[in-house]
Amino acid sequence: MKHPCVILSVALIAVLTTAFVIYNAQWVARTQTQAQHKVKLEAVKLTAEFDHDRYFLGENVLVHFTLENRGTSPLELDSGGDYRGAPRSLRFKVIAIGPDGSICPDPFPDARSEGGLGGSGLLKQGQKFYSSLPLMRYCQINAPGKYRISVSHDFGWNIPTDRLPVATAEVTFVMPTKAEARKVVENMSKLQLHPITISGSRSGDYQDFSALQSPIYLPFLEALAEKEATARPDEEEEDTTSKQAEYSALTGIASIAAPEATAISKPLKNLHVSSMILDRPTRLCLCLNLSWRIKEPQDR
Repeated sequence: MKHPCVILSVALIAVLTTAFVIYNAQWVARTQTQAQHKVKLEAVKLTAEFDHDRYFLGENVLVHFTLENRGTSPLELDSGGDYRGAPRSLRFKVIAIGPDGSICPDPFPDARSEGGLGGSGLLKQGQKFYSSLPLMRYCQINAPGKYRISVSHDFGWNIPTDRLPVATAEVTFVMPTKAEARKVVENMSKLQLHPITISGSRSGDYQDFSALQSPIYLPFLEALAEKEATARPDEEEEDTTSKQAEYSALTGIASIAAPEATAISKPLKNLHVSSMILDRPTRLCLCLNLSWRIKEPQDR
C-alpha cells in the first residue's frame, strides 16, 4: 500500500497538470481570436469630429465618433450595456490633452453602470457606426486653449486597451464674456432635454447644464432658478416646463466647484425642488448635490 503522502503528491500533480492544460488551451484560443481581429482591424477606420472648431467653455460639446468598415468582409462589433445609472457610456475611453500637454481629469473617475441596452452586430463593407459623446462627461476642461481629443472603444474585440485603434481630433475652447455667457444659458434652455438618437447614429444638440462649470454662469443660472421657482401658471396643473427649467438651473449651479456657487445655493435650498415634475431618484440626487454644498465644513 502506497504512503498517503505519495497518493496526495500524485493527485496534486494531476490537478496542476490539468489546470495547466486548460489554461494553455484558453491562452491559445484567446491569442487566435486576437490575431483574427488584428487582421480585421486593418480595414477599420475610426474618426472623431466636432460640429464646430471653436466652443465656449460651458457648452455641451458633442464629439461625433465614427467606425467605418473598409474591408471586404463583415466586421463584428459589440456595444452598449454600459450606461444605465451612469453619467456616460463607460465602454468609450475619451482623453483630452490640454495646451500645456497635461491630461484633463476624469469628472467621474468612479462611475459605474447597471447595464443597459446593447448587443452584437455585423458592420458590412462600407457601413458606418456612429456615436455622439458628450465631451464634458468624459473630460473636465476648465481652461481656454486648443485640446487634442482621442476616442476609443473595445467593441468586444478582446484586444488590450493600449492596442485599440484610436480616433483623434482637435478643438478650441474660449472663455465667454458676460454677454456671451448669458447667451450660452439662453441657447441651452431652448435645446431639447435629452438626445434623440438611434443606436449607431449621430445625435443632435441637447441640454446639459452640468457642463456650465465656470463661475461666470452663476448670475444667469441664479436668475433662471429664481424666475422659474416663483413663476406660477394660471392653470391649476403644475407647469412642467417651468419646473424642468428650475431643475436645469439648479443642476448648473451644483456643478460649479466654487465658493460663490455654495453661497448662492444657501438661499436656493428653499426653492420648490420637492414639487418638481421629476422622477424621485432625480430629485433625490439633485437635493443631495445641493445639500452637500451647504453643510458646515466640520459636517463633511
